[in-house]
Amino acid sequence: MKKSMIILAIVLVLSTVGFAFGSIANVNIQDIVSRFSDISENHWFAKTVATLVERGGIDGYTDGTFKPQREITQGEFIKTVVGSLHQELPLAKDGHWAMNYIRRAVELGYIEEGEYPEANLNNIINRYQMAKIIVNAAVAQGETFMENPSSYIERIKDYNSIPVGYKELVLKAYTQGLLGGYP
Repeated sequence: MKKSMIILAIVLVLSTVGFAFGSIANVNIQDIVSRFSDISENHWFAKTVATLVERGGIDGYTDGTFKPQREITQGEFIKTVVGSLHQELPLAKDGHWAMNYIRRAVELGYIEEGEYPEANLNNIINRYQMAKIIVNAAVAQGETFMENPSSYIERIKDYNSIPVGYKELVLKAYTQGLLGGYP
């Protein structure tokens, strides 16, 4: 999944759990996205990027790029969710840069202890892992979900390929509009 689609999902999560971004009209999108050499205010996801930068969820890369066509890693996704819902944390000085966010995500109940080992944080995150994190984040913020989402199973063409432990989470994310499938 493209990073820009992930960011859209995160914004949906944040808006679903009742966090106000403030008026996006007050954010100078051009000033914010101009920090990145590879996007402009004309990109369809520019407002989303500006919002997440303002909330502390994303920073871009040290070379001044955003890399909108790059897939997002486990560490990046967890940093984006924790940083957007709570506050920006200092990057870890020893080990993987995202470890402070991983520890905070464990404290918040978004992920389990040891679920995202430091050695794997640069691996690409998959959609069912995203579903678990965003559903857990939404639940922690008081969001409720449809009691029996099984009627939506047929709408997810690859539902049977989702690992058993993630199926209900994917359904919850799908029914709330937090994640969508491909046409």
